[in-house]
Amino acid sequence: MRYGYFDVPNKEYVIERPDTPVPWMNYLHNDEYCALISNNGGGYSFHLSARDKRILRYRLNNIPMDRPGRYVYIKDEKTKDFWSATWQPVLKDLSEYKTETRQGFGYTRVTSTYQGITSETLYVVPVDDNLELWNINLTNRTSTVKNLTLFSYAELCLFFAQNDMVNFQYTYNIAKAYEKNNTIHHTTMIENAGHYAFFSADKRFGSYDCDREAFMGLYHSEADPKAVLEGKCSGSTADGGNPVAATSLSITLKPGESKSVTYILGVAPSITAGAKLIAKYRKAGAVSKVMSDLKRHWEEKLEALQVQTPDKDINLSLNQWNAYQVHTTFSMSRGPSIYEGGIGRGMGFRDSNQDVLSVIHTVPQKVKKLITDLAKNMFKDGTSYHQFFRLTGEGDGKGYSDDPLWIILSTTAYVKETGDLKFLSEKVKWADGGSASMYDHLKVPLDYTYKNVGTHRIPLMGFADWNDTLHINGPKPGESVWVAQFFVKCARDFAELAETLGKAADAKKYRHMADDMGARVNKACWDGKWYAMAFDGWGTMLGSNKQPEGKVYLNTQTWAVLSGLADARRGSQCMDAVKDYLDSKYGVALMYPGFKHFSPRLGGVSTFPPGLKENGGIFSHANPWAVIAETVLGRVANAMKYYRQLLPSTKDRIQDIHKAEPYVYAQAIASREHRDFGFARNSWLTGAATWNFVAGTQYILGIRPTYSGLMVDPCIPQDWGKYEVTRKFRGSTYHIVVKNPRHVNKGISSLTVNGRKVQGNIIPPQRSPKTIQVEAVLG
Repeated sequence: MRYGYFDVPNKEYVIERPDTPVPWMNYLHNDEYCALISNNGGGYSFHLSARDKRILRYRLNNIPMDRPGRYVYIKDEKTKDFWSATWQPVLKDLSEYKTETRQGFGYTRVTSTYQGITSETLYVVPVDDNLELWNINLTNRTSTVKNLTLFSYAELCLFFAQNDMVNFQYTYNIAKAYEKNNTIHHTTMIENAGHYAFFSADKRFGSYDCDREAFMGLYHSEADPKAVLEGKCSGSTADGGNPVAATSLSITLKPGESKSVTYILGVAPSITAGAKLIAKYRKAGAVSKVMSDLKRHWEEKLEALQVQTPDKDINLSLNQWNAYQVHTTFSMSRGPSIYEGGIGRGMGFRDSNQDVLSVIHTVPQKVKKLITDLAKNMFKDGTSYHQFFRLTGEGDGKGYSDDPLWIILSTTAYVKETGDLKFLSEKVKWADGGSASMYDHLKVPLDYTYKNVGTHRIPLMGFADWNDTLHINGPKPGESVWVAQFFVKCARDFAELAETLGKAADAKKYRHMADDMGARVNKACWDGKWYAMAFDGWGTMLGSNKQPEGKVYLNTQTWAVLSGLADARRGSQCMDAVKDYLDSKYGVALMYPGFKHFSPRLGGVSTFPPGLKENGGIFSHANPWAVIAETVLGRVANAMKYYRQLLPSTKDRIQDIHKAEPYVYAQAIASREHRDFGFARNSWLTGAATWNFVAGTQYILGIRPTYSGLMVDPCIPQDWGKYEVTRKFRGSTYHIVVKNPRHVNKGISSLTVNGRKVQGNIIPPQRSPKTIQVEAVLG
């Protein structure tokens, strides 16, 4: 069954059926304010932190699904019939109620028609202000006058989301919400600076409710609120209980007439500041200006990198939806979603260091700030917090063996993109006091990892490595083969940076450490067919062909190639194992076969059914590493297969199987070991977004930043005769045309920049207000 389609010219995904298998979400956000919204208006809002400054409630994993939301009820006062502008929550019969949702970049538009009344509801967050607008335009398509009552409804969250969910003896007694000056004021935490929310409109309310039970009635639901049934709100105030922003107003429509109402929901540091925002967005033309600003905002981001290839799916992803998704993951990390809930997860240390890789070319200064904030969550001994929370700045969690190393990849990528070598000398605080240069923040995790090794002289596993659920137990600490490989990659990248800075001694030291660790891995961790994943506390090799379960792990095969520690023969052998054991039509599994029973020796990975998540599921984050590894080996057929089979637009063709949104990457897909093969979970906030963008642009198309300029090093199908990339780099715009007259996969035979030949395959940085014309020829 199909539920929608891509409208490529308008950069929208159009949802034609509202009864999607799961809520199909959008993220409407600026740098501070975020509104998660489904195709039926469900979701929640927050300012800065989904944990500490939640504005709207949302009941996760609820029945009915996807409640509550941003609802507008429409009631015909003559017939007493009522419906909602979104299909939820009233759920009118779809043979009579026609609806369409358009998920756009920074906005969601829902158009519905029932009983001759068409409503077009636009939900949008302005680029600069901490609020959201619900603009509903009503049109009477009948031949009679219609007297309608509109009821708005939003359930307020008391700001501290975890308390609101679990500490009812407290939260039921602190709620404060009241109406004044045509605005509902949510002042529950007004004594905490900035904890104030408001709900208003550009039309006069006829009635209102601030107490949920007064509006809803006992034993009613969002589908049939008492106030809507009775035709008016009761004027209640929330003094304890459950605060809501519920209002009503009357609209009369002549035949063919249209009228609109704009509702304004947001936060401000004070009631006075809130009143200024409300006045600003009550003005005529305010919504049009917001949409104009938003369009310009996204055009500026997207135009930083545009591609034109013979593959329409790749063009759609890299030019539109993948580019849109990476900015959301950059802003949100892994926390606020309908899967995580936004309470336990802040800005992940490893997550955010990866998320920056795909947006440096568009928002370099924001990337620099985020990397600096991450560095502040490092300790002098070379460890780091696992995450930090934006509103409070506090860090949380330790013990992940890979976490601190990721800052090397993010920082070197930032410097290659921007040329900002001065950043490395800037002083940054340590989490345990004092400060050091950014350069020193990169050295300490390498030194720490190199010396904290186990019996096989490879890095200790700690609580877990990148695989969060691999909790190895035993009489001795477990060891991670993957962290050893990752260390080799990071040490080599750092040595290259040191050499660029003229620090020859450091370059020599860390190259030696990389080579030494690589030799250890090749000696102790090769099982004869592929690389193992880890050693448990008894010294048993995990991820070996001698094991009945968990024989082959994806990450140690791909990173053996990415790190350069495997030679070409071994690298090919590793990736052959990936193809033979892990590949499927819906993606590459993280490992095979899955564990069928719980094992205290392995911990969390064995708690999932085989084929889900880390127990042999298709973990989308790790798939692009297979793509990159195959491009390094020059095996373009495998690279393209792995890349294309995970593209969201290919999931658009199997909507009833995939179930999650077909316009963004999901974190995990059930593998062939599971009965729901192809079913996706945890969409939107995933490292798959960034790494697929990197794999597509930097390794398949091969346009890659280096310290000395832009490298052109593609790995493309032979039948591609030509492709083009327009990309901004260090303040200039490059239009790169790559021609393939001999129909090969790799290898640049000539490179010209503005008509002048350049030796090699690196475009030196150019400073020009005009677009720089580049032609590369494969051969």
